[in-house]
Amino acid sequence: MKSEPTGAPHPHRGENSSSGSRPQILATRRLLTLDEAAELLGLSVISLRRMIWDGRLRAVRLTRRVQVDARDLDRLIEDAKRQPDWPSTRGGR
Repeated sequence: MKSEPTGAPHPHRGENSSSGSRPQILATRRLLTLDEAAELLGLSVISLRRMIWDGRLRAVRLTRRVQVDARDLDRLIEDAKRQPDWPSTRGGR
């Protein structure tokens, strides 16, 4: 029985299994669970679900698991950048 030498590339974890980190793994996957997407965006899972229900984010369901496309998360971020800044507090009390 052969074992991989320490530091050898792992087929599912990028270059080096000992230095693999969660963000690196998430950055290479296209579909993310709602937990993973929420962690990346700094939001709660329920906030992501609301975005899906409101049509601001599309859900992908290949099996029973609801996932989101990482590219849709990128679009969500870019769209948020294009929207006007926070509402002004001047004049309208």
